[in-house]
Amino acid sequence: MLPENKSKRLPSLPDSQFWVDGIMNELQEGIWSVDTNTNQFVYINQAVENIYGRHRNDFYENENLWLEVIYPSEQDSVKDCLYQAKNTGKADIEYHIFLSNGETRLVHHKFLYISTENNQKKYINSIITDISETQNLKSKLVKTQKESETKTHEFERLTHNIPGIIYQWKKNIDGSDKFIYISPNCQEICELDPADVQQNSSLMWELVHPDDLEAFWKSIAAAAQTLNNWQFKWRIITKSGIVKWLSGIAQSEKQSNGDLVWYGVLLDISEKQAALRERKQTEVALQKSEARNRAFLEAIPDLLFRFSKEGEYLDFKAPNEDDLAVPINEIIGRNIKEILPPSLAQQFLDNIELTVSTRKLQVSEYQIIPIGGKLQDFEARFSVVDDSEEVFVVVRNITERKQAELALRESERRFRAVFDSMFQFMGLLEPNGTILEVNQTYLNLFSVDNLEFVGLPFWELPGWLPETISEIEKSVNGARKGEFVRYEVDFKKNDGNLLTIDFSIKPIFDEAKNIVLLIAEGRDISERKRAELERDRFFTVSLDLLCIGGFDGYFKRINPAWEDTFGYTQRELLSTPFIQIVHPEDRYATIKVFQQNVRGKMVVVNFENRCQARDGSYKWLSWNVVSFPNDRLIYAIARDVSDRKRAEFALQHSEAKFREIAVREALINRINSMIRNSLELDTILDNTVAEIYNHLQVN
Repeated sequence: MLPENKSKRLPSLPDSQFWVDGIMNELQEGIWSVDTNTNQFVYINQAVENIYGRHRNDFYENENLWLEVIYPSEQDSVKDCLYQAKNTGKADIEYHIFLSNGETRLVHHKFLYISTENNQKKYINSIITDISETQNLKSKLVKTQKESETKTHEFERLTHNIPGIIYQWKKNIDGSDKFIYISPNCQEICELDPADVQQNSSLMWELVHPDDLEAFWKSIAAAAQTLNNWQFKWRIITKSGIVKWLSGIAQSEKQSNGDLVWYGVLLDISEKQAALRERKQTEVALQKSEARNRAFLEAIPDLLFRFSKEGEYLDFKAPNEDDLAVPINEIIGRNIKEILPPSLAQQFLDNIELTVSTRKLQVSEYQIIPIGGKLQDFEARFSVVDDSEEVFVVVRNITERKQAELALRESERRFRAVFDSMFQFMGLLEPNGTILEVNQTYLNLFSVDNLEFVGLPFWELPGWLPETISEIEKSVNGARKGEFVRYEVDFKKNDGNLLTIDFSIKPIFDEAKNIVLLIAEGRDISERKRAELERDRFFTVSLDLLCIGGFDGYFKRINPAWEDTFGYTQRELLSTPFIQIVHPEDRYATIKVFQQNVRGKMVVVNFENRCQARDGSYKWLSWNVVSFPNDRLIYAIARDVSDRKRAEFALQHSEAKFREIAVREALINRINSMIRNSLELDTILDNTVAEIYNHLQVN
């Protein structure tokens, strides 16, 4: 407060209107107010003339002039926006206008619908911003101007609807300060009651962001020292915690006592700052994108060309000059017809014309002998550049790809030949069991075409018996989990005959261990099964002892004759080393024969040994043995020859007795002969004793 002797009255209404007009007319935004009762303009600022290129009197004289200068196609939208403002209190729109000199501009128009307290008067206030060049800069420094004096309540009405805070602030020479006047928008922008701010200016300074506080006061001090206009942008933090950007502009007036009175406007530019930040971020992102695109283009190994519609080379990039038809320095400015062979040049021109006319990508392949000197395959992709008639062409050397495709087709041909010529039938399945393909062997079995099965579940193939379908589906589910499934199953041919097949499903994995394919295979083993059945019948009914032994010394399989002959159960014989039932005196010879079989070739070996039965008796066996080293198995047939051995032993005993009787008879005959031929008793006795001793083989 000034001392009583120095106090001044507030500026009179005309004085206030004068500085308000000065501020209003400094605004770049056009401001006007229309009385809705009379549809007449009651206020138009200088910026309207600058934006519309017409004198404000033109608007006073023709209240529809502002609408008439709008693009005809946009007038209805503007009328709708005005109607919306009358219903909701405010609305905004962007549209184009014609200036009197023929120039066009893009403006942003904000409508504010207000009324006096008694609703006797209603106004449409407008804020028009020229956004032809900087569309996002919506809130700028404003100064107002008033051409005629109005009453105090009209001044308040105008200041209330100005998009910002109008203020009069006094900075005393002793350092104190006070807001002489601050407009009602202080409540909306700063969340402060204007009356409270007039009573205590520190409420406004307490909102200044701590990081901006020092620079804020320095800017005011610098403007006060030079008496230049003050301009500054800073942040505030409102009581609700919202951070806002404010832009301030003011003129200072030095009083006779050295005090400074500032007349200014504060604008909320939060949206503008956000737009600027967004634009900067967009620019940075665009720069990064351009850098990435440049790096991407540099990294592309393909030839890049830009052609005119007529086929003239406008620009190009060639990472590998050997792929070009002519040297680099002979390309730009020349026509395709001058560089490429006639037929290829025409192919390029046709694709260029088609690309321009349809605006669609065209792809073409061709062969040419480039600078490198070897025939090469290329693929060219034609696309239009933006909305122009220039064509961008990417040319890639596909020689290796073509060679790979040729090799792949040859590999496919070989695979198909092997696949279809196999004796067993095969099917390629998706992991879920859907049939992709079956080979010719299966097709021949049913005299059908491959396409009849593609897309069917594997278990729905014809030939499966009803009772096996669920088992086949279960096998597919097991394979899709990574299991290898194999078993024997019956299969019904097209003629009704049954086949027994050795069936399997194998999963195929990719590098990531994911199952990508199932291979189902079936091999006809019907003949083998019949042979096995006959073999098993022979094996079962044979009276001979049949067995299969392993190189580990254990029986692997025996026929029932073993149980009948020795009294052991089959389990006992299969779980006991064979050598344990062999007679101790025969074990060495048996082991020797076994070792010879293990080391030898498939030669039949015959031998005999004795084996112990469960009752403790031994039986003589005559063996025929042959080994199969690759399978590490020994196949043997043994026959019980115990009766024959007993007969042989009895015969040998009888022969010995017969020989002994014959020897005795010969001895008696010799003694009788000696007696008949000699009369000397001593000689006869000596010779007889000698013969007896010789016969008895004793000394």
